[in-house]
Amino acid sequence: MNFNLEALSDKLSKVKVNVKVTALPDFFIDHFYIYPSNLNELIRDLIEVASKGGGNIFKGEHYFLRGGCAANFAAALARLNVNVKLITKTSKFGFEILRMYAENVDLSHVKIVDDQAITFILEVGFNDRRVNIMISNPGPIRKFCFEDLDSHDLNEIVNSDIVAIFTWNANLCGTELVEKVFNIVKFNGHGKTYLDLG
Repeated sequence: MNFNLEALSDKLSKVKVNVKVTALPDFFIDHFYIYPSNLNELIRDLIEVASKGGGNIFKGEHYFLRGGCAANFAAALARLNVNVKLITKTSKFGFEILRMYAENVDLSHVKIVDDQAITFILEVGFNDRRVNIMISNPGPIRKFCFEDLDSHDLNEIVNSDIVAIFTWNANLCGTELVEKVFNIVKFNGHGKTYLDLG
């Protein structure tokens, strides 16, 4: 069977899904560094630069993308014309990344803070294959608590058909957030709930 993925994507993008989704709380800025060779060569380069007291390694490519399960989930649904809202905390810089890489996601519930969740992703050769090594700082997502939700957020949660909470494992307030949000949905809303443990 031969699929035309571009045609399928085009058709799916024109379908309007009458579902309201709320996703929270994680959004990371993903900083990728693609090292062109293997891990042993990278270690040699690092040692060489460190032995000189510091400096640059002018190899490989860098780029930035939207990351975090809730943000990626929201962006994927928005591409399918689903009405989706993202509730998260991010810096002003992070908000600009979201605006660029989360088209059609309702960002009106994003809280601007001084801190930022960031993942540095090193792609390097190891044992005849490419591997990703991620070094993350969850920043404001480390403590995304129920108290971070305002009345507008809670109203959206109550009126959503699906409420999805992601990356429970990185959130020190994760259990309380899940219990309280899902109870609000159960007793005041009508939607389904989804939990991603991380």
